[in-house]
Amino acid sequence: RLGVCHKTAWFMRLRTLQAIFINIPSFQVKSNSGAQFDEIFFRESFKGTRFDRMSFIPREARKDNVSSKRGISDEQICVITGLNDSNDFFFDVCCRGPLTKEIAISSLKGHLCSGAIINTDENRSYPYVMKELAVATHIATNSKDHTVLKRINNIHGDIRTFFKRFKGVSTRWLHLYLGWYKWRRCFHSAPKEVAAKQIVRGNYQNTWASIKGLLSPFRDALMNPLKC
Repeated sequence: RLGVCHKTAWFMRLRTLQAIFINIPSFQVKSNSGAQFDEIFFRESFKGTRFDRMSFIPREARKDNVSSKRGISDEQICVITGLNDSNDFFFDVCCRGPLTKEIAISSLKGHLCSGAIINTDENRSYPYVMKELAVATHIATNSKDHTVLKRINNIHGDIRTFFKRFKGVSTRWLHLYLGWYKWRRCFHSAPKEVAAKQIVRGNYQNTWASIKGLLSPFRDALMNPLKC
């Protein structure tokens, strides 16, 4: 419909996502208000990366009949997600592999007011984090009990459905696609003029030339893995 090739259409999408990303409302859990937090994991993806120009390949390409490592491994990217009583959604693409208490504090600091009431799973990092952030009540629930964390678990299912249409998202752009998901939640009932205004007034950070030299998240310049 636009009369451009797939490469140009994708780059137009990327610039649009960067423009609307800065308009996503901030997230906060106020004192005496509640929120649920849990992690969702995505397989690390190098989609769009040209390894033929590199001397080192971090892993072999996945085949359709070969599964990745079972459980939470260093091949997965951890995203902390949250949902407060106002139905505001929070996400942070925070680390490779399991969540640690230092990374959790870094991600949640500034978003939780002292006196907040927080529900999480039984991840061992959360008790220390909630104590450091001075929340009023922290309730840890077994992950097999889907009733307490039902709202945030439903969000995870909705995110998976949203991502299916893209047939894989590069870890490099994971935060933008999650931002797109949150933007849709925030502005789903707004007129189209709102999106047009945000795109026109927004800025994008990458040119086509700069993308080629962009490092992969949680990897150093030699593609060695980094925790965060």
